[in-house]
Amino acid sequence: MSDRLVPPDFPSFQAWFDEMCRNRLEITPAARGLITFAKEPPATFPLVPAFLYRIARKPTAKPLWWHSVGTLPPVVREMIGETWTDRDERRHRTLRTAIRRAWPLLPARVRYTARARAGYRRAGAGPLG
Repeated sequence: MSDRLVPPDFPSFQAWFDEMCRNRLEITPAARGLITFAKEPPATFPLVPAFLYRIARKPTAKPLWWHSVGTLPPVVREMIGETWTDRDERRHRTLRTAIRRAWPLLPARVRYTARARAGYRRAGAGPLG
């Protein structure tokens, strides 16, 4: 991205981002599908072994929803028709804290995709450099 397109400071970026969310953002069918998937995961999911998916589906559905919807700006939550309560915010904050604390403890093979690990190795940088 060219530097001429970047707002000059953080308050300007915030104003630009708010404008984009309020007046330019369009909620596509694909975006609606992702929110539905996070809120109500399907009974089966072909990329995960059936027995594992049946075990993990219910306990991971709500945290996935909190994380998906909780990271959206409030105006976007309103656009997609999702409510966000103080209780949801507290739970999302707890989830963020758990992720932030656990992330550094995970080995690189879990934290990063194979492509990211290869890139770090090639560049001799980051956690694998």
